[in-house]
Amino acid sequence: MSWNSASAPDPQQNSSSPMAQCSVTGQWHPEDDLVSFQGQLVSAEGKQILLDRLMAGEAPATDMTRPGVLRRLGCLFLDGLVMIIPTIVLDAGLGFGLIAVANNTGGGFGVPAGASLFLGFYAVLLGLMYVAYFSICHAKWGCTIGKKAGKLRVVNLDGSPISTGTAWIRGFAYAGGDVVIGLMMLFAGLTGNSMVAMAVVGIVELLVFGWILADIIMALVDTRMQRSLHDRVAGTRVVYLG
Repeated sequence: MSWNSASAPDPQQNSSSPMAQCSVTGQWHPEDDLVSFQGQLVSAEGKQILLDRLMAGEAPATDMTRPGVLRRLGCLFLDGLVMIIPTIVLDAGLGFGLIAVANNTGGGFGVPAGASLFLGFYAVLLGLMYVAYFSICHAKWGCTIGKKAGKLRVVNLDGSPISTGTAWIRGFAYAGGDVVIGLMMLFAGLTGNSMVAMAVVGIVELLVFGWILADIIMALVDTRMQRSLHDRVAGTRVVYLG
């Protein structure tokens, strides 16, 4: 009995050190097990990863820091300006048809089946255009035009470049909301635009809005790595190459 009591872990001792996240691996450890290495709080595994990267001639750890919120917003604003041109082109190509079907709604509860099909097709195209922009840019360069201007880059948790697959997963998690809503609009049109179908569309729109809101909140509350929801889905982070 005395040996068991002596060897049993002390809950007070285990809880004395708060948990903290390694800046490289993203894993949580007792804060006492982490060390400060080149401006980052890392575990033994994370420190070794950084050392291996430095020996391989990659970017120094000090060059990969969490970007400020205003910097990320500024980069997003620039990306929005870049996407204005293709959006106008898409609107010009489909705008007349969109206006035509919108004028035939009749003021009822639902939208006519033809209008739902058209609006759904438009939303899917618009969403895919944004997904493609972010995914292709991140896969090829690790950054969009806006991020390039703000010296930001999307990387894996260990700082390595992301793969094409990871870039597309992140792109859909970030900008795929219009695609999902558009598909639901197509579903509503194909089912004859019943009230049930439109109710499903409304629920999906609320879910997409909730996802976007959670995405923003998660990035704001993560004061260490500023990882948003789509970053966690893809296993990535955004760093400032200052």
